[in-house]
Amino acid sequence: MPRAIVIGGGSWGLAFATLLDYNGIEVSLWEYNPEYVREIKQKGYNSKLLPEIRIPESIAISSEISEVLEQDAEMLI
Repeated sequence: MPRAIVIGGGSWGLAFATLLDYNGIEVSLWEYNPEYVREIKQKGYNSKLLPEIRIPESIAISSEISEVLEQDAEMLI
């Protein structure tokens, strides 16, 4: 399965990561704000940026850049 790393969990990054996931690409996402990461993991969406978009649980999201970048991926976005 192809893998991608998305740097930035703003509205564009979240939407793009979700689109990649829906198309069968394994995604890791870095978001600098740990509160956003916590909310996405708990609720499945970001209430401030994209409240109408469910973020798939299969997306690995972290506020630790080193954790995300240690993944082996074909794409860095």
